[in-house]
Amino acid sequence: MSGILDLIKSIIQYIIRIKYDNIINNNMKTIKFKGKNTIFLNGIEYKGYNVGDLPNSFGFKSMFSGYDEDGNEQYRFGKDNWFNYKGLTFIEAPQKW
Repeated sequence: MSGILDLIKSIIQYIIRIKYDNIINNNMKTIKFKGKNTIFLNGIEYKGYNVGDLPNSFGFKSMFSGYDEDGNEQYRFGKDNWFNYKGLTFIEAPQKW
């Protein structure tokens, strides 16, 4: 009887370990430091700014900037997603072509 209980216990521990490993692998975010003010979070580059050095596009989704020559509305898009880490405010870096 003891052998069966040990087998069941080891199977349950194996199942729990597999589920736990899957949770960690699916939810963990990778962070890599490129320099003092640049990091990669899940493959996306973020640039860190001090509070006084934030760009003008920080803190709004879109702003109406007038009409073009065809009468269509034009909007200027800002940076509305950020996070703070080690005293810096990180914003997604502009794309480099």
